[in-house]
Amino acid sequence: MITDEDNSKRICLKLWGDQATAVTDTDEGSSILVKNASVDKYRSKTQINTTEITSVEVERGVVPSEDTTTEQEIIGASETGSDIYFATESDNITVPRSVFNNMHTNLQEFIGQLPMKLLISYENGHVTQVTPPDAAAVGADEPAN
Repeated sequence: MITDEDNSKRICLKLWGDQATAVTDTDEGSSILVKNASVDKYRSKTQINTTEITSVEVERGVVPSEDTTTEQEIIGASETGSDIYFATESDNITVPRSVFNNMHTNLQEFIGQLPMKLLISYENGHVTQVTPPDAAAVGADEPAN
């Protein structure tokens, strides 16, 4: 089921084969571009139907353009290829596997600890560090040498 930005309109999107795996639960809140599909109504409900020539692209999470650190509540996570995707209430965050590995946990253990608040650091629009907020505070409280 897909909705518009203010959730006022819901449309059923039927995906088949490889298209069905292109969109995951963690893509909630992402923009989905569907090309070469048909739109019709079934029982007064709008539907988007796909075929073998339909392409589906997911624009996962928008990242800040400036260097910043934000606190995010992570409610879900998944992996594809070299990236891990963190789901929040309103967005998806792409985390390079190398950054995730610095957390010294595996994905299944991480998912078992959710929901969890994390500090997400960005540089040049890319996630460069993921830290639990209490870990960042511990380092800040230590006296300088």
